[in-house]
Amino acid sequence: MAETSGPSSPQLRQASAQAIGAGHRLFGRSQASVPKGLQGTTATAALAAKLKADGVTSVTSGEVCLAASAAADLAAALGASTALTTLDLSRARGLRGETARLLAEQVKADTTLATLNLAHCDLDEAGLQHLADALSGQDHLTCLDLQWCSAVDDAAWTALAAACVSHGVKRLSLAHTALPEAAAEALAVGSTTLESLALSRSSAAPVPAILSKCPSLSDLSVTGGASLTDETTGEILKAVATSGQIQPLRLGKCESFAGKAGAALANLFSDDGATAKLTELEIVDSNLTGASLCKFAPGLAKASSLARLSLAGEAAIGGAGLRRVRNSFKSLPALAELDMSGCGASSGESATSVKAVLEGCTAMTSLNVSDNA
Repeated sequence: MAETSGPSSPQLRQASAQAIGAGHRLFGRSQASVPKGLQGTTATAALAAKLKADGVTSVTSGEVCLAASAAADLAAALGASTALTTLDLSRARGLRGETARLLAEQVKADTTLATLNLAHCDLDEAGLQHLADALSGQDHLTCLDLQWCSAVDDAAWTALAAACVSHGVKRLSLAHTALPEAAAEALAVGSTTLESLALSRSSAAPVPAILSKCPSLSDLSVTGGASLTDETTGEILKAVATSGQIQPLRLGKCESFAGKAGAALANLFSDDGATAKLTELEIVDSNLTGASLCKFAPGLAKASSLARLSLAGEAAIGGAGLRRVRNSFKSLPALAELDMSGCGASSGESATSVKAVLEGCTAMTSLNVSDNA
C-alpha cells in the first residue's frame, strides 16, 4: 500500500490522474505529472522540468526509465526546488548507481521533502545504502514507501530501518519486501514518531516487540510474501489487543486459526483499549473457518468503533458460518463497510444474511458479497 499524500475525494483523484503532463493546483498545492513510458534522457529531462517549475509541491514520475547520463541534471533540478513536499518515483527504472547516489544526496539536503515513494522501483543494493545514509542525516522525511523493493543487502536494510526509527519517519511501507531479520529487529528498537507500518509477512515476527516499543504506531498492515503461521498470527493479534493502540489492522494469508491464532482472534476485543480504538479490521485470503468466525463473533459485538470489516476470500466460512454471525454484524453501531466477498456461501444464503445485516446496521454504506457460488 503506497503512503503518499494527495487529493482526498474520488473526483479530485480522477482529476489528478487525468492531468498528465500538466501542473494543476488543488487546495493550494501545485501538482505535476510526467507522462508514462518516457525513456532515457527524455524522461529525465521531463522530470527535471517538472521539478524546476515554480511552486510545484508534488511530482509523480509516471513509470519512466531514467538515464544515468542525465542524473546530475535531475539532481540539480531537485536541489533547486524550493517547495517540493512529495516525490513519487514509483515504478521508475534507472534508480541505480550514480543516479541513486545523487537522488539520495538531494533527499538529505531538500528540507521541504516529506514524502518519497520508491515502490516497485529497481533500486539496487548500492542505491539502498545511499538512501540509508541519507535518511540517517535528516529529520524532514516523514513518509517512505519501499514496497516491492528487491534489493538484497542485510547491512543496508538494517541501516535504513534504524534510520527510519531514529529520524522521524511516521509512515513506512515495506510490504512485499523481504527484510533481513536484523532489519526487522531494528524496527523493534522503538520509535516515538512511527504512526503507520506495512510489513511483508516474512518480516512479521518482531511485530509484537514493535508494538510494545512504538507507542505512536496506530496503523498496521502485514501483507505480501509467504503465509502467516498460526503462531505468528496469534502473537500479532494478542499484541494488538494488549497494546490497544492500533486502529486499522490488515492481515493476509493467515494459514490457520486452529490454535493460537483462533484463540487470539476470539479474545481480540476482550481488552477495552482494543475495543475502543480498532476502526478497521481486514483478514483476507486466509483459512478462517465458520467455526473460528463463530468463536470470534461474541467479542466482535463489542467493537463499538469498528467502521470497516473485510473477510474477503475466506471461502471456508460458508453459508452456515455467515448465518450464525450476522447478528454480531448487526450489533456494530459504527459499521459502514462490510466485505464478505468470496466467503463460500451460496447466492441465496448470502442474500438472506445480507438482508438481515442491512436491517440492523444503520451506518452501513457499503456491502460486498460478490464471488459467492
